[in-house]
Amino acid sequence: TNKYHLLRAAPLPTSPKSMSMRKRKVVLIGSSGGGSATLSFRGADAFLLEISDLLQTLEGGGGVELVNACYVSCDVNLDVADERSRATLWTWDKQQKQPRLLC
Repeated sequence: TNKYHLLRAAPLPTSPKSMSMRKRKVVLIGSSGGGSATLSFRGADAFLLEISDLLQTLEGGGGVELVNACYVSCDVNLDVADERSRATLWTWDKQQKQPRLLC
């Protein structure tokens, strides 16, 4: 079973004909800390790549495009994080179709 869930987007407010020609786009905004920071992936970058790959399988194989992300990954559980806790901020490079570490 998946350790995370993807929400299905509501239909776009357009006609059925134009909807079939548009690819849905999503932005991922989130944070995680401790062991859940990467959901057993090698790191936040692998997690974001997996999300992008999973999105591509939606909509009957037509895919949903990840166009941007703002994802904070912290080394400790966010409930106990403080100013000394190590964290990284990730975004998504739409052209390269890969995660990009901001800081």
